Amino acid sequence: MILWLLASAALIWLACAAGWLWLSAGLRGEGLRGRAGRIAVQLSGFALLAGVLGGSPLVALAGAAFPPTALLLLDRILRAPELASALLPWALGGALAGGLLSGLFLWWRGARTTWALGLSLLAGTLAMTVSGEVISRRAMCSAAADHGATTVLRNSFSWSLRHPRRAFNFEVHGLTRHDEVTRIWSYRSVSWHALPETIARNIDVPPHRLPCP
Repeated sequence: MILWLLASAALIWLACAAGWLWLSAGLRGEGLRGRAGRIAVQLSGFALLAGVLGGSPLVALAGAAFPPTALLLLDRILRAPELASALLPWALGGALAGGLLSGLFLWWRGARTTWALGLSLLAGTLAMTVSGEVISRRAMCSAAADHGATTVLRNSFSWSLRHPRRAFNFEVHGLTRHDEVTRIWSYRSVSWHALPETIARNIDVPPHRLPCP
């Protein structure tokens, strides 16, 4: 039964990917088919970018073939609602600004303004990544002050996007050591969590040192 369901799901996905490929093939055309093709290609590119940033090559390739597949990455966002709510205004603002400016530029140049969608998505992604770096630094230092730590060892936010924290994973987003207690950072709870020394000694120390005021 399970194999039958998996096979059915795979066939449905392949059919959807084939339809998306047909839609994308019309990008050079005129009228509705051409606009739909250009939008489809840009969404495929964005899904590919999302998969790469998320550290999921399989999702990246599958998303490029059929962009709704990239929605599998939403699970990570839903696990960290506080962080997602902080990043959302920046991502939306970047996307809107990028779309507006690129649309005006393309219109001024006499080019197809449909391509502004891809530039808008790219601008939103860039805004999210840059703001995530700033927000995560502030959050780490603010939470570290609660237990008296003045220095944080961390990986960049873009690194953390590609390396979600999992059990039995010795790579961490951030680390502090204070009063002989080792703590690691959780984006899910936006807080530090103390580790037993038997586990802490095996953690890979992040490369970037962040002094906290």
